Amino acid sequence: MYEQYTSFLTSPDYTSKSARQYWNELCRESVLKGSMKLNITHWPFFMGFYIGGILLDILLKGATITEMGSNRVQAFYHYYQFENNKKIGFIKAHPLLHKYWRSMPGDKLPSFKMEADIIPMVVPPRPWVSVTDGGYLLTP
Repeated sequence: MYEQYTSFLTSPDYTSKSARQYWNELCRESVLKGSMKLNITHWPFFMGFYIGGILLDILLKGATITEMGSNRVQAFYHYYQFENNKKIGFIKAHPLLHKYWRSMPGDKLPSFKMEADIIPMVVPPRPWVSVTDGGYLLTP
């Protein structure tokens, strides 16, 4: 159903009717009565830590920098420290990475902020069919 909708948006017939009209038409004609409403399941609290740990592991193993010559080393490393009889984990950047960031002029530093409303969309948004239904597939 969504494939039909996206092909309509890119076709010359797009001017014959609005996106909302076409979407409602597809919903009426659909045998499955499909919907783009997403039921978002909230994960258990511990699941965020588990997935975060996996993503952190990917970062630690995948991010590398080149030392002098062609020797590649990890850009970040993980270490533990005891504070008040508690074991606390820390992530630290490689000294060469620190040196690289310090050597760049302030206006040349890349920004890592990404606002969801300015990132290019991979797929067109759903049409607004009500006050609470439409737009982004997932609202940030």
